[in-house]
Amino acid sequence: MQEIETEPKSGQTRVLVAEDNPMNQRVIQSLLAALGHEYDIVENGKEAVQAASGGAYDVVLMDISMPVMSGEMATRIIRAMDDDAKDMPIVALTAHAMKGDRERFLSAGFSDYLAKPIDVTSLSSVLTKHMGPSKAVA
Repeated sequence: MQEIETEPKSGQTRVLVAEDNPMNQRVIQSLLAALGHEYDIVENGKEAVQAASGGAYDVVLMDISMPVMSGEMATRIIRAMDDDAKDMPIVALTAHAMKGDRERFLSAGFSDYLAKPIDVTSLSSVLTKHMGPSKAVA
């Protein structure tokens, strides 16, 4: 797990990744690095809520199925916060790709949805959609 910095560097795009699987963490790390993004990784929804508090991130990539607290519960808590975090884009990361899953995640408070396995093209597209082209691609 990467240590979380408390202050973003000026002009840097900050991505919070909430993912418990070490293999998925490595894949996401390499994709974000290839796109030139700053990122922090947490291993469960409870850590994601704590890290997101204060709105230091531009976007959150949130796994759905995690120990301690699910991504759905963490997203609901973040959306109920009284600070800048409540409006931050939160993208669901999941292996669930059945009909209706996208709508379920959007109604749970997620801004978007990415099905695993994630590739650089789909990740870049979602980041561009929620952060704008100038911030999503370095």
